[in-house]
Amino acid sequence: MKTEFETYKQSFRINNRFLYTLIYDLLLFLLFFISIRLWQYSAERIFPKINTPGFSGNYLRDSVALQQISSSAVSELTNFLSITLLIFISFFIIFSTIKYLIWNIVLKEKNKIRNWIRFLLLNTLWSVITFLILLIPMTSMFKTMEKSGGVANDALAFQASIFWILIILFAYLTPILYVLFIKNKRLFFSLKKTFLLGILRIRYFIFPYLLIILTLITISIVLMITKLFPQIVQSIFGYVTLFAFIAWIRFYISKIILKLS
Repeated sequence: MKTEFETYKQSFRINNRFLYTLIYDLLLFLLFFISIRLWQYSAERIFPKINTPGFSGNYLRDSVALQQISSSAVSELTNFLSITLLIFISFFIIFSTIKYLIWNIVLKEKNKIRNWIRFLLLNTLWSVITFLILLIPMTSMFKTMEKSGGVANDALAFQASIFWILIILFAYLTPILYVLFIKNKRLFFSLKKTFLLGILRIRYFIFPYLLIILTLITISIVLMITKLFPQIVQSIFGYVTLFAFIAWIRFYISKIILKLS
């Protein structure tokens, strides 16, 4: 217990590494915002073309015109899906790159193109695994809602609980995976050890995450003071504190993972 408190106290260090990760987190936030805006802009440009008056009313009685409109609609939808896929792939690659840079800073590792490619593969594989596993309770929920006519019941509540438990589990395992991979650079070994370490030694993570929760509660109470200031000041303090908290969690939890591994 004394050692864990010592690790906790040592994690509160504001240095260049901490500031760099904070900047990269801000870049991630901006990247996400820009990606969403680009997607919205493409949707606003394409869907109004499909919803023009020519697509409804008496004009649709003309079979030739209907065929032309259908072809045009399919073309516009294809363009929209292509743009969506391009935005998603670009976002994922840049997101993975920034994550790679962040964890290299946290763990004091050098940036190498070969390791970046491996990290990108790791992130892709991990995302696919996460999606496929989460797809199971999601599919069950949709089927249950269809059978019950959209009315909530015990089965739906149970499936929703499983879904959120899985989300928490993957959120808990992800930093373990990143730390192990950045240190050993081995793809499948890191995946295997992530489950072994994360599941078999989960009891050793309970106290650190309790400290993280207590820290979050303390920060939330302190931030209540900002209610005395204008809304813009509250927002700035809130966002800066949020990103600083996320950056601190990485440094703290990485120390715990390295000790256990």
